Formats: sequence, structure tokens, C-alpha cells
Amino acid sequence: MTSLMYWLLFFHGIYSHSSPALVAPSMSLSRLSHHEHILKHCEHVFRAMGTGHTEKVYHNALLIEFQLSNIPYRSEVMCPYFYKGIVTGYGTADVVVYNTILELKANNHQPKQHGLQLKKYVNSLKMDGMLINFNQKTGNIEHTRLPYSI
Repeated sequence: MTSLMYWLLFFHGIYSHSSPALVAPSMSLSRLSHHEHILKHCEHVFRAMGTGHTEKVYHNALLIEFQLSNIPYRSEVMCPYFYKGIVTGYGTADVVVYNTILELKANNHQPKQHGLQLKKYVNSLKMDGMLINFNQKTGNIEHTRLPYSI
């Protein structure tokens, strides 16, 4: 594969400098600890940034937080949807870190309809998911975990 092809795949979220092995959880943290670790970083970003920003601003700040903490992640990961074994389209998961899909929101309330979107991503990528809302009204992080089940 040429370097241009790698760049295009990286740009579209199909390939990452963080190899799949690096995105996998480390052996030192349990799945629960990974989720707590993710929430700690989200809370750190929200305390520093405050309310009033768009989802994309919190998304970018969280990526910086992961980079500064040397945590491998992938951003805007393509999730294929299948019908009878044939890809019919793609969704885009916000972030994948510690084999957990993060769907980020910045609303005044925990958005329930986005749980269905996250469930599609969880089933497509076959990994756990977390819906994280940077609540603009309360200034708190709200989250819902969605474990992958076969």
C-alpha cells in the first residue's frame, strides 16, 4: 500500500497510527477501571472547558487529553452496517479508546435517542460503548454504559 493510501485510510478513520493491539485494553486495568478512567478524563476536560461549547470542541479537547496522557485512541471510526452480509452504509463513532466506543454529546439533558445510535456502533464494532453527555445545564458529566453482548 502506498503512503497516500495509508493517509486516506487514516483520514477516514479506517486506519490508525495506533495499531489494533495498542487500542486494546492494557492488562493492568479491568473493564470497569477503563470506564472510570475514561470518565475521569471527561470530567477533567469539562472542568477545564466549562459549559457553552459544542460537542466537537469537547471531542477535540478529550483527544488532546488522551494524547497528553499517552492513551491510544481512534477518532471518528467508521462502523459498517450490513444487510445479509453486504455493507449497506456506515456510521461514524466519535472515539474508540480502551476497546470502548465513546459517543459524545453536549446537551442540556441525557439524550435517550442517541442510545440507539450507540447500540448500532456497539454491534457493528463488537465492543462496549459509553454515551457521555457534557450536560450544559448542570455542568456535570452524565454517562450510560452499553456492554457488548454476543
